[in-house]
Amino acid sequence: MNIEQIIKKIYEYNPKEANPTLKRISFLMDYFDNIQEKIKCIHVAGTNGKGSTCAMLSNILKEAGYKTGLYTSPHLIKINERYKINGVDISDEDFIFYATKVLEATEKIEKEKLFDDHINTFEILTAIAFLYFYDKKVDILILEVGLGGQMDATNIIKKPLVSIIVNIGYDHTKILGTSIIQIAKSKMGIIKKECPIVLYDYDDKNITKVFVEKAKKENATIFITNRNNKFNYELSLLGNHQKMNALCVKESISILQNLGYNIKEEDIINGFKTTPWNARLQLLEKGDVEVYLDGAHNVQCIQSLANFFNNKKLVCITAILDDKDIENMALEISKITKDIILTNVHTNRKTNTQKLLQTFSKYSNKVKYIEDLQEAINEAKKILNNKGIILITGSLYLCGEALSLYEKNKQ
Repeated sequence: MNIEQIIKKIYEYNPKEANPTLKRISFLMDYFDNIQEKIKCIHVAGTNGKGSTCAMLSNILKEAGYKTGLYTSPHLIKINERYKINGVDISDEDFIFYATKVLEATEKIEKEKLFDDHINTFEILTAIAFLYFYDKKVDILILEVGLGGQMDATNIIKKPLVSIIVNIGYDHTKILGTSIIQIAKSKMGIIKKECPIVLYDYDDKNITKVFVEKAKKENATIFITNRNNKFNYELSLLGNHQKMNALCVKESISILQNLGYNIKEEDIINGFKTTPWNARLQLLEKGDVEVYLDGAHNVQCIQSLANFFNNKKLVCITAILDDKDIENMALEISKITKDIILTNVHTNRKTNTQKLLQTFSKYSNKVKYIEDLQEAINEAKKILNNKGIILITGSLYLCGEALSLYEKNKQ
């Protein structure tokens, strides 16, 4: 099978409904002798900022000379992006090799009917990660939680070097719960017995309380970051919120140093300064019209964008999936600009164009719908009279399409 056929096969296992449990991934990793236990891991959970946190950590460790694996989700353009070693994506050949192994194991387990359930796509992708990074003998693997924490497939690991929980907000409420405390309780599942835990400086101190109580039960050493602490590093990632993520990274690096990892100050400086991470306030186009790309897909993220752009002359191009908080995202986007172009994303997850138009029109009388993304960008430039900012946001799927479009235009 080629990579497209393999990917198609993997996505055949996509569940119609979420059924969070570690039982399926446990059966799958049992088949591979639980090799995940032989990999040194850093585990990162949170609603917003976990990908950026993982990227900064990975880059610093790479600068320090460690062979660093990075497993994140979702991907923007190619599935290979989910698996990186020292910033380099897995090759098509390696992905096919490890995916074939995991699919064969999955089919065998399903055939034996060892349990009344079906292994899902994310569990397959996570098993591929463990096999790949184990075989490649990475020094450290940074694991980004896919969804929640407690029942996420990545949470099969038992003893991470350090766990990190970054900012918590409202997302995936149908699965994780509708209150911030319910969501926090799902994330706290990555706090492990006698493993250090680094916590974000949350606005809501009730969130901190949930995590501290869990950490005490697990006899885990707690490190709580403080936004008022001095932070003198230059960050390549834009936005004030990235400083908060970077404080978690710096605390985690200190823990690793105390564990004997040789990470010098210059590694930290260079790592922060050169971290690449697509679709996080990424400047796609410079000039009189600047085009920014950001994967913000919940209210909290949009509010961070509002703080960053702060009354700039701006047109927003957006598409939002049906399972998101469309009402409040529309409200927050309308506070950034009244010039809004709605577009579509080509994904199997639903977007309801009519619903988007109706919702956004409550907050602005300058909303229009343009199906084609390139045409939407052209129209935005006309609205700006070729001077100002275009912000493409609302969905990581939309960001992936924008990146593909810009790469194609470069050729």
